[in-house]
Amino acid sequence: MLNPYIERRKEIDILAEMVNVAKGGARRTEIVYGANLSGTLWKKYKKMALRFNLLILGEDGKYWPTQKGEALLENYLGKYITLSKKEKKLKNELETMKEDFEKKHLTKKPVELQEMCTPD
Repeated sequence: MLNPYIERRKEIDILAEMVNVAKGGARRTEIVYGANLSGTLWKKYKKMALRFNLLILGEDGKYWPTQKGEALLENYLGKYITLSKKEKKLKNELETMKEDFEKKHLTKKPVELQEMCTPD
């Protein structure tokens, strides 16, 4: 799967996955398994991929990406990589904020906490 963060795939995700699997030529079964499609979804998205000229069916019985399909995949992967970098940056910022909070508010030593909890 190209993007493991997707819970419910959109049409663009499925089409990009199909093009990715078809690099080097792929039969129907390879694309169905590789893109994790049911038979019904395969029929729907095969028509779409052919209509949008993302894949072509070669004389060898294999589906091949077109230039348009390869451009779609390149663009899709570029956006995914950009999102991954942003996600990593946000995770680092969140971790820094968490550490700062802990330093400011959770610096009591166990002895101090015990003293605070014992009645006078």
